Amino acid sequence: MLKTFISLCKDVIVLLIALTASLFARSFIRDGQIGVDLYSVFRHFILFVPIICISVLFFLIFGLFVRHVLYKRRRLIQHILMAGAGTFIGGIVWFYLFPLDPE
Repeated sequence: MLKTFISLCKDVIVLLIALTASLFARSFIRDGQIGVDLYSVFRHFILFVPIICISVLFFLIFGLFVRHVLYKRRRLIQHILMAGAGTFIGGIVWFYLFPLDPE
């Protein structure tokens, strides 16, 4: 149980770091100007954090933090594809409910 929790925390931290880095990289060069638009970064960060939660939820549902699933290759691929599909559909629903405003 503790190892599952630690794995889950590590994954969430890595996903948040990747999200932050990609948002800063996206915001760095905008409209031919170099600079970081912190408002845009913060706004997108707030919208994408629930996607990370949805992703982790599907990882938990399909047992991607359980050791016996991780050791069986055929089962692992199946579970990764199902979790990815669930995250994809959850993301579509999330952004349909809360679309980004045009700037």
